[in-house]
Order: sequence, then structure tokens, then C-alpha cells
Amino acid sequence: AMLTLGATTDNTTVTTLTALDTFYIVGGTWVEQHASGMSTDTGTGKLIAATDGEYYVSADVSMISSRSSAVCTFQFMIDGVESGPRIRRKIGTGADVGALAISSYFPSVSATSYIQLGVAGLTGDGFTAGDTITVENASIFASLQVAA
Repeated sequence: AMLTLGATTDNTTVTTLTALDTFYIVGGTWVEQHASGMSTDTGTGKLIAATDGEYYVSADVSMISSRSSAVCTFQFMIDGVESGPRIRRKIGTGADVGALAISSYFPSVSATSYIQLGVAGLTGDGFTAGDTITVENASIFASLQVAA
């Protein structure tokens, strides 16, 4: 399954970092490109597993921030819990656009579990509570590799 955000016009929905060291689901209205064995929720950016098994997940992201010289941290969320590697990207000034790619292999995802993309501002990385990150463009893709 694949969802995109800001494919033709930049997404302007901000994700507010209400607290540091907490991952928040990337805000915006996603567009389903294909479901292919999974279902999706475009309002929340969820890729929902239809089968127990091993999944490969990847995402490409470009973002801006309300804070200059701050480091954004992205991570996949499975059922609302941070999962897989964290990928970080520093944005120099509020007008700079940062970009990154993240991928992970999850060996045990249950049917009906959902995968989303989360973002955080971690302590010491230049953010303060209440700052915002806007993911202008993104895609998230998940594929069943081996059914359980």
C-alpha cells in the first residue's frame, strides 16, 4: 500500500510538538495511491495490515519547521508505538526545506495493525514545546514480504 501527502500542492497542515521527546503522527490529508493487500486511512495516514506477517516499510519526506537550526526526528509508529530506526534531519532556517528517507523491516506485524509516520523534537535538538513541523511532501509505502 502507498499513501502520499502534498503530491501536487504542498501540504500545509502543521504537526505541533506539544511536548519534547514525544512522537506525533504527521498531520495532513493523505492520498491513497494503491492499497494492494492492505487498507488505508487517508485522514490519519494509516497503512493497515490485512495479514499477519513480515513487512517492509519506507517513506520519503520533505519538511519545514517553525524553528531555525533544529533537528527533526522521524520514526515509524505501529499501533501508535515508536518502532524501527529513528532518522534525523537538521533544518537550518525556518525557510529551509529538509528532506530524508527512512525504511525498516518489521518481522512481526499483526493483521489489523496500522503503520504511520511520526515526528518529534527531542531534548537538546533545538526545539521548544509548541514549535511546529510541516511535512510538505511525503510518501509512505508498506509491503507484505512473508505471510505468517
